[in-house]
Amino acid sequence: MISLFSNLITLSRLLFKLIRYNIVSPISFFQNYPFIGKLALKTSFLRDRSFDNHNWGERLVYCFIALGPSFIKFGQALATRADIIGGDNALALTQLQDNLTPFSFEQAERIISSDFNCGIENLFSHFEKKPIAAASIAQVHFARLVDGTDVAVKILRPNIEELFERDVKLLFWLAELLERFFPATRRLRLVDVIEVFSTSIKLELDLRMEASAGSELADNFSEDTDFKVPKVYWDYTSQRVLTIEKITGCRPDNRQELKRMNLDPRQLVKKSTRIFFNQVFRDGFFHGDMHPGNVFILEDGRIAPVDFGIMGRLDMATRVFLAKMLIGFLTKDYHSVAKLHFKARYISEDQSVETFAQACRSIGEPILNRPLAEISLANLLSQLFRITKQFEMEIQPQLLLLQKTMLVAEGAGRQLDPTVNIWELAQPMIRDWMVKTQLQKIPLQSLSVELPELINRLPSLFENLEIALENLAKKGIAVEHQKELLNKKKNKKRRRIKRIFFSLVIILMLSGYYVMN
Repeated sequence: MISLFSNLITLSRLLFKLIRYNIVSPISFFQNYPFIGKLALKTSFLRDRSFDNHNWGERLVYCFIALGPSFIKFGQALATRADIIGGDNALALTQLQDNLTPFSFEQAERIISSDFNCGIENLFSHFEKKPIAAASIAQVHFARLVDGTDVAVKILRPNIEELFERDVKLLFWLAELLERFFPATRRLRLVDVIEVFSTSIKLELDLRMEASAGSELADNFSEDTDFKVPKVYWDYTSQRVLTIEKITGCRPDNRQELKRMNLDPRQLVKKSTRIFFNQVFRDGFFHGDMHPGNVFILEDGRIAPVDFGIMGRLDMATRVFLAKMLIGFLTKDYHSVAKLHFKARYISEDQSVETFAQACRSIGEPILNRPLAEISLANLLSQLFRITKQFEMEIQPQLLLLQKTMLVAEGAGRQLDPTVNIWELAQPMIRDWMVKTQLQKIPLQSLSVELPELINRLPSLFENLEIALENLAKKGIAVEHQKELLNKKKNKKRRRIKRIFFSLVIILMLSGYYVMN
């Protein structure tokens, strides 16, 4: 009862904002119900007419900002769901950047002191009171450790956990109501969308998880001289405090500063493309929020990411699927793209391959026939997600964040050099990766794990093979079959010794092959 009352209060606040920014219109909702429609008409005075010249997606951005941190993060997550809100509106939500009023230095000091059980002066010789950035979940201060190391300190907002818990409960409640009373929405898996959002938020509210993501990304690029991931200072990191190496550079969209640094934008695009390719295809672990505010270009031309709260993962099967699909679209082999979706079982077998190939062509041709610099594979994926309802295709969550990341990467590349298309640069890398992936040998460490299992299975495999051959040869001759069974029992020990011998021979041959190759 208390939970219902709390949800209703939060829902009232939400509805007020949705009406104010003209996100929903009660008049259109209840136009078939005259009495309720007249009451809905009374709400029109709540509407802020100053936003009438903005489109729906832009008004939604303003609405989420007004609703606060939880809905800003939800809006960023919703930007990956073009199938729900449409491509243009999803594009508008990608501009939803965190920029909120900072909390006081006294509150930041109390959080640090509480988490480390000591005064802030015991950890830092200098700590700037004014934050350099204040976002929906946390804010960042520059500081200096007692040993003289310059760092950036990220601190969670006070009571942010309770705020998100309240708002996420409301979103779950609304999603369940929609799926219960509007069956057409079930295909969108709204409850699953909120579940994914809730899980990602819980991870973001533990800054140790962000530190771990940054550390993993650094390990993946430890030998890359063009990519600088800031060092994590674990002794100064807790659930609510993250301390990393201070990064000094310029934003990638600051062309004047890049010119002053004498850096070639085209070369930066090439570096960025290779780095993005390696994250997605080589490692299957990529930065999911690479907007210009989260990337810095250093004086020596290295690219340095910050803020590892949103990271994406792709398993090998999804990476291979994605590579084949992108190459299929780029070469306009729409039938192969269609068959790939059926083979991956993203589309049920009762659908038509030819019809889906035709749908892929209707998506690909308007995009791929544009000038090279204007081709957007992120928009192509967005359009692909929009036809999912027609073919009863379930949305693949692992590809949604990637689509948004691709969109941001394409935009950043065009800001650096409008004449270069990152997919022209990435296509040969994707092809080479596909060749290596399909032809790669089993590593020895994998072989060492699988060999014991192979040894255990070989005797039973040989025994089953022998039985099958004997049954085929003796089918229909009961007496001879019985004799063979008796002989088999007598010679069971001898056959077992032979099987073990042959198994060892095969294993030694396999081991020798993999060692030599």
